[in-house]
Amino acid sequence: MPQPWNSQPWMQAYDLAISELDLAKLPSRIETAKSVIELRVAQLSDWTNLTGRSPEMESIIRALQMLHLLAEHGPLRKPAIA
Repeated sequence: MPQPWNSQPWMQAYDLAISELDLAKLPSRIETAKSVIELRVAQLSDWTNLTGRSPEMESIIRALQMLHLLAEHGPLRKPAIA
């Protein structure tokens, strides 16, 4: 089920980063995604202080964790079929 934040710029930047297979472009994609996510977190900070963690904030936390793993280990590739 699509979430309302799927069209948010942070999600689009995240999708580009996790789908990037070019190792030369990957660091830039990750940094762009992190920057856009930081902007969204700043926008959400007033709401989360009042209501606790929103579902979008939970998704952002998971996205940041995945970006960290991607930066550390690189993209997962399917093994070549001989």
